Amino acid sequence: MRKLLMVLRVALSALTVHKMRSILTMLGVVIGVAAVIALVAAGQGAQAQVVSQFQSLGSNLLTVSTQQSFGFSRSGLQTSTKQLTMADVEAIQALVPAVSQIAPLYSSNATVTYSGKTTNVSVSGVTTEYATVRSTGVTSGRFISADDNTNMATVVVLGQTTVKNLFGSATAKAVGETVRINRQNYEVIGVLKSKGSSGPQNQDDIVMMPLRTAQVRLGRR
Repeated sequence: MRKLLMVLRVALSALTVHKMRSILTMLGVVIGVAAVIALVAAGQGAQAQVVSQFQSLGSNLLTVSTQQSFGFSRSGLQTSTKQLTMADVEAIQALVPAVSQIAPLYSSNATVTYSGKTTNVSVSGVTTEYATVRSTGVTSGRFISADDNTNMATVVVLGQTTVKNLFGSATAKAVGETVRINRQNYEVIGVLKSKGSSGPQNQDDIVMMPLRTAQVRLGRR
């Protein structure tokens, strides 16, 4: 105990004698601790943002897409792309039992109009499984159903940015309204929950419709 008291007296004496050195030492410790706390906080914030973006994509998600092939001929460089079809979807379901759900997607761009307002958006043709596979929900109305696909229904679900662009506010009542896509009428049946931006892409500026409807009305079968 005496040794401890002696050490404390010597330490206090040294601090008193070298006041400026002591102040600079404490200041260095404070700055160092603050820097570490700031770096940890920044790292945790970045980690949370990355985790949030991955969660918005869906857990255990594997994306299969077309691949462009290149070749040379007398006329120069040639490119070709083999498109995926519903036969490929059925083959994956039959041959890969580890896949619990599969959600085919058809993407295109289109002009959407409502009451004189026009916006160009990405249009996705989806099935009802898309909501589960990509962790997608609605704030109002409902999502695309199996019957919508079977009947090739002319219905759409809008992203919140698209709702804002067409109706003036992201919280505007859009369900039940009719919008025109490439001069064809579609009933709005739901509004998607916000997903924010992923890089340069705004995930809320989107229109979703039944897969078969998109294939027939917007492009290939």
